[in-house]
Amino acid sequence: MKPRELLYMLGLRPKHRHYGHDTIELADPNGGPPLRWVRWAHPKSRDLRPDLDELALLRRFLREGDFAIDVGAHVGDTTLPMALAVGGSGLVIAMEPNPATFEILELNAAANPGRTRIDCLNAAAMDQEGEFEFHYNDPGLTNGGYQKDVRWWQHASFFAVKVKGIRLESLVREHHAARIPRLRYIKTDCEGYDDQVIRSINGLVAQARPVMRIEVNRYLPQDRLAAFHADLRALDYRLFHYAGFVDGRRDEIDPRAPVKLPETIDVLALPRERAESILG
Repeated sequence: MKPRELLYMLGLRPKHRHYGHDTIELADPNGGPPLRWVRWAHPKSRDLRPDLDELALLRRFLREGDFAIDVGAHVGDTTLPMALAVGGSGLVIAMEPNPATFEILELNAAANPGRTRIDCLNAAAMDQEGEFEFHYNDPGLTNGGYQKDVRWWQHASFFAVKVKGIRLESLVREHHAARIPRLRYIKTDCEGYDDQVIRSINGLVAQARPVMRIEVNRYLPQDRLAAFHADLRALDYRLFHYAGFVDGRRDEIDPRAPVKLPETIDVLALPRERAESILG
């Protein structure tokens, strides 16, 4: 634990700090006019920008007019490539409970009108509706999440924020039922709560069979990792290391033999019936 984190633990914490933003232009990988990107001025996030090279991968399973969901969208760095892939006639729901990063996410959602359509929700995807306490690791709220089952000396996040929790599947069925047949992609980055998020939308996943990019936290307890693999196996998904997939490798994960993770990884989950066409 860092010295300042020890001070935070002892209650010597500064007040929440607000950071501003600026706007830059990014080259459009399609050769169109430059894209606008709003940068958060937080020192740890100022250089964060979307990986537009990811579009080539996303277009293996996303088309113009498709529907996608980004759970834990932060400032929109993963949301923007998804929105470009589905275009102005498609839709991306971007969920972000952190009020500091949500402010920037909303600006990025509106930065490229006509080229993207992003609906932002300042809420967390939970298994029940209500108010929940999330914890972040600095007064600017740059990183953190729902730390209920993570020991404090592991997450070292001492800045608490009350956030709204909603049932994502209920929201989609109530407000976007017509788009469910075109739900092709879900991304989650929920700081160790991803397995619970996927479980909370199990019916939606079983119906729409989207490709999923899921963060699997290295602090996830072994029993939860095993249960998560069992859930994905029951849904008949094949699992791959996302980083290897991006690099052109096909590092498949055997869900029958979960092991303790040495580091946090992203998993790419492919519905078995579509896996071969996506793998190429």
